[in-house]
Amino acid sequence: MFLLSAPVILTFFSAQGWQSWDVAHRPLIPEGMPVLVDDDLRFEDGPAARVRPLR
Repeated sequence: MFLLSAPVILTFFSAQGWQSWDVAHRPLIPEGMPVLVDDDLRFEDGPAARVRPLR
């Protein structure tokens, strides 16, 4: 049996250097919280994000 899935990156959030992010307050995301990034991540200066429901 083969399961095809899109590649994802697992990283852990760090607020280190948040003062240089052009935000007013320290992020509320807990330090070390796991973050999954998949292939449809878009930044505001890139092409429009495709709409996809959360599962």
